[in-house]
Amino acid sequence: VACGHPAPVLLGAGPAREVAVAPGPPLGIGLVGVDPPQRTVVPLGPGDRLFLASDGVWEARDATGGFYPLVTGLTALAGTPSAGLPEAVGADLVRRGYQVRDDATMLVLTPDPGRPAPR
Repeated sequence: VACGHPAPVLLGAGPAREVAVAPGPPLGIGLVGVDPPQRTVVPLGPGDRLFLASDGVWEARDATGGFYPLVTGLTALAGTPSAGLPEAVGADLVRRGYQVRDDATMLVLTPDPGRPAPR
């Protein structure tokens, strides 16, 4: 569920890519006449990771006002272990001259290797 936040990014075989999720209103806003958020299931295989970031990461800007290219950055950082990936993205933002102007929350989800993928 993406309630007011950007789509997650799937890191697996090949380049990183955004996962299509049904949009929904931000959490805590009870809008009359708006359908509740719809759940999207993203099967994760061995070695796959799902990277979630708040809009502060996606909307970090450089000196020209351009947004941080998160998907491209994650493709370049794909070899980084999951535990260090949020810190690597933060360091990449700074190294490339982007400024975070909003909350910057990042989360990496990995499948449990002992549990079968959902169908």
